[in-house]
Amino acid sequence: MRGTRSDLRPSNPALGPLTFDVHLLKHGRTRYVVRGQHVRGSFVVVPEATRGGPVLPETVRVQFGCDGDGDYWRTPREDEPFVHNVRVHGWTDGIDPDNPPSGWYLGRYAVLLRDNGIERELTTGARRRTEAVVQAV
Repeated sequence: MRGTRSDLRPSNPALGPLTFDVHLLKHGRTRYVVRGQHVRGSFVVVPEATRGGPVLPETVRVQFGCDGDGDYWRTPREDEPFVHNVRVHGWTDGIDPDNPPSGWYLGRYAVLLRDNGIERELTTGARRRTEAVVQAV
């Protein structure tokens, strides 16, 4: 399902304007296709749920790229974000949308995935810009 298209300026004006193309997905997920200065790719907002239980709308996680095959650790997802020409792979920990974190919060699951499947820590610039986009989403 295709959603709306809008321009949004993150809280940090140095990032410049971002364009979001919003798609509603199954299971309450929302895909944001983001384009902007040094940023391109998909950010999928996923409501957190207890195992076999109800969805907990209080927290969400943001997945980088669309669902791929089962090997999420070594295989890139479709349309993973490129931030400062670095492929951002993984996801965030639980985020409270009513009180989004600021600063260093992506957690250990957001990494740079190289073409050979090796993970590395994100560069400082890629991490900061990715955090700003997650806050804007």
